[in-house]
Amino acid sequence: MKANVKAIHTHAFCFNPEVNGGESITFTTQFVPNDHKDDIDLYQKITLMSGGNEASIHVSHITPNKLRQLASEIEEAQVVAKIASLSR
Repeated sequence: MKANVKAIHTHAFCFNPEVNGGESITFTTQFVPNDHKDDIDLYQKITLMSGGNEASIHVSHITPNKLRQLASEIEEAQVVAKIASLSR
Protein backbone atom coordinates (compact mmCIF):
# COMPACT_ATOMS: atom_id res chain seq x y z
CA MET A 1 0.00 0.00 0.00
CA LYS A 2 1.19 3.52 -0.69
CA ALA A 3 2.81 4.96 2.42
CA ASN A 4 0.90 8.24 2.32
CA VAL A 5 -2.56 6.77 1.60
CA LYS A 6 -4.82 5.47 4.35
CA ALA A 7 -7.27 2.63 3.98
CA ILE A 8 -10.88 3.80 4.04
CA HIS A 9 -12.03 0.40 5.27
CA THR A 10 -10.47 -2.90 6.34
CA HIS A 11 -12.17 -6.29 6.33
CA ALA A 12 -10.70 -9.45 7.86
CA PHE A 13 -12.09 -12.95 7.41
CA CYS A 14 -10.81 -15.80 9.58
CA PHE A 15 -11.21 -19.14 7.81
CA ASN A 16 -11.13 -21.16 11.02
CA PRO A 17 -12.39 -19.13 14.01
CA GLU A 18 -13.42 -22.31 15.83
CA VAL A 19 -9.78 -23.43 16.22
CA ASN A 20 -8.58 -22.36 19.65
CA GLY A 21 -5.08 -23.82 19.50
CA GLY A 22 -3.46 -20.64 18.21
CA GLU A 23 -3.58 -21.60 14.54
CA SER A 24 -5.45 -19.37 12.13
CA ILE A 25 -5.70 -18.37 8.50
CA THR A 26 -6.92 -14.83 7.90
CA PHE A 27 -7.71 -13.06 4.64
CA THR A 28 -7.49 -9.28 5.06
CA THR A 29 -8.58 -6.70 2.51
CA GLN A 30 -7.85 -2.99 2.79
CA PHE A 31 -9.89 -0.68 0.59
CA VAL A 32 -7.87 2.33 -0.55
CA PRO A 33 -8.97 5.21 -2.75
CA ASN A 34 -7.06 5.43 -6.02
CA ASP A 35 -6.45 8.26 -8.44
CA HIS A 36 -9.95 7.86 -9.89
CA LYS A 37 -12.58 9.25 -7.53
CA ASP A 38 -15.11 6.57 -8.43
CA ASP A 39 -12.89 3.54 -7.78
CA ILE A 40 -10.89 1.90 -5.02
CA ASP A 41 -7.84 -0.34 -4.91
CA LEU A 42 -7.75 -3.58 -2.96
CA TYR A 43 -4.69 -4.43 -0.89
CA GLN A 44 -4.96 -7.99 0.32
CA LYS A 45 -2.94 -10.47 2.32
CA ILE A 46 -3.31 -13.97 3.64
CA THR A 47 -1.84 -14.49 7.10
CA LEU A 48 -1.02 -17.87 8.59
CA MET A 49 -0.53 -17.94 12.35
CA SER A 50 0.62 -20.80 14.53
CA GLY A 51 1.34 -20.06 18.14
CA GLY A 52 3.68 -17.08 18.17
CA ASN A 53 4.74 -17.46 14.54
CA GLU A 54 3.20 -15.60 11.64
CA ALA A 55 3.71 -15.58 7.88
CA SER A 56 1.92 -13.34 5.40
CA ILE A 57 1.72 -13.25 1.65
CA HIS A 58 0.34 -10.31 -0.26
CA VAL A 59 -2.10 -11.04 -3.03
CA SER A 60 -3.95 -8.73 -5.34
CA HIS A 61 -7.34 -8.37 -6.91
CA ILE A 62 -9.07 -11.38 -5.40
CA THR A 63 -12.53 -10.05 -6.09
CA PRO A 64 -15.82 -11.25 -4.59
CA ASN A 65 -16.58 -12.82 -7.99
CA LYS A 66 -13.35 -14.83 -7.86
CA LEU A 67 -14.19 -15.98 -4.32
CA ARG A 68 -17.68 -17.05 -5.47
CA GLN A 69 -16.06 -18.95 -8.34
CA LEU A 70 -13.70 -20.66 -5.87
CA ALA A 71 -16.62 -21.63 -3.61
CA SER A 72 -18.56 -23.05 -6.57
CA GLU A 73 -15.57 -25.08 -7.77
CA ILE A 74 -14.97 -26.50 -4.27
CA GLU A 75 -18.65 -27.46 -3.99
CA GLU A 76 -18.56 -29.15 -7.40
CA ALA A 77 -15.37 -31.03 -6.50
CA GLN A 78 -16.95 -32.13 -3.22
CA VAL A 79 -19.92 -33.61 -5.09
CA VAL A 80 -17.55 -35.47 -7.43
CA ALA A 81 -15.58 -36.79 -4.42
CA LYS A 82 -18.76 -37.97 -2.68
CA ILE A 83 -19.91 -39.80 -5.80
CA ALA A 84 -16.46 -41.37 -6.17
CA SER A 85 -16.47 -42.50 -2.53
CA LEU A 86 -19.90 -44.16 -2.95
CA SER A 87 -18.75 -46.14 -5.97
CA ARG A 88 -15.74 -47.69 -4.20
